[in-house]
Amino acid sequence: MIKPLVVITGANSGVGLACAKLYTSLGHPALLLDLNVDAVSALNLNNAICEHVDVTDPDSFPAQSQKPSVSMGLSTA
Repeated sequence: MIKPLVVITGANSGVGLACAKLYTSLGHPALLLDLNVDAVSALNLNNAICEHVDVTDPDSFPAQSQKPSVSMGLSTA
């Protein structure tokens, strides 16, 4: 069964980090968003894409919207 994609903001620490570890350990593909993308990438979580996003800047989100679908082979329809 294909598990749904999870999108997590603040994946570098606290609740975001805990969620990232939990969902990826359960086999969910994940788009992990944070200002500190290097720290998130260093976690080496399976089936995860790490991207730099500033949640206070709405313009930083649209460019990310298609990346998980394309790189993880998910349908964009």
